[in-house]
Amino acid sequence: MCGSSEHNRLTVLSLALIILWPVGAPILFTFVLMANRKDYLVGKAHSPQARACRFLTGGYRNQCFYWELVEMTRRLAVSGWVVLIPYEYTWTRFIFVLGISVIILMFTAAKWPMRKEEDNWLSLAAQIALIFCFASCAIIKLQQAESLTSEQIEDLVGFTSETGPFYVLCFCAMAWLFAMLITYAYLLHQTMEKYFARTRKKPVSSRTSKRLLVGAIGSAVIAAIIGFAFNGLSGAVIGAAIATILGAMCGSIYSRILGYRKRWKAPTDKNAEAGGVQA
Repeated sequence: MCGSSEHNRLTVLSLALIILWPVGAPILFTFVLMANRKDYLVGKAHSPQARACRFLTGGYRNQCFYWELVEMTRRLAVSGWVVLIPYEYTWTRFIFVLGISVIILMFTAAKWPMRKEEDNWLSLAAQIALIFCFASCAIIKLQQAESLTSEQIEDLVGFTSETGPFYVLCFCAMAWLFAMLITYAYLLHQTMEKYFARTRKKPVSSRTSKRLLVGAIGSAVIAAIIGFAFNGLSGAVIGAAIATILGAMCGSIYSRILGYRKRWKAPTDKNAEAGGVQA
């Protein structure tokens, strides 16, 4: 009950936690990063404090050492600070989170902050999917508005059913899962190829990576369609997840078989050439 001793204790605890994380953590990280910016810009942490805080900059380029602050601001804004806007101003909340998401998305595309190429693409994909999710939720909220008639809703968005936005939300979740599986399968394959290249003194084949991606993507798409036809969204998700791994394995195995065939064929060709020279 409001005004009771228990409510007052919870209020004090909530304020303490707000000061500790949504407010205190960004201020602390800003102070630490700015105090050691010279070390981070050159990529060498000389002081003990800079070395202790490398976890904040390890995944980013030297020029974008501050990017963890940008990501933290985005997450806190769309999941925490937006709650400070009263519930009655629902559309103000939507405008706020969409504005923050679009600005950070454009900033990410312009700066390309991550060291690894795949991390940049995954970050862009995640932010685009989040924008689509926010837009779908806004449409669902609009369709549930009691002050609007079905004709007015159809004039605004072109349809009155909530099925379309719901499927967009499901598609974003499935697409993100699919992108993660493909990325990790590709990274695993690249690691294996580098290991074999280092042990056998041979360069990494780009064709092998392409075969792996084609096998994973093709298998996942086919399995998702079949799974959706038989068991709806759950079947599509499960089928795509399993088929991605199996397709990547098949692509890698196929590439290995082609490699062995070329090695077996090479001695035969050399012998034939040697026989022709002797003749």
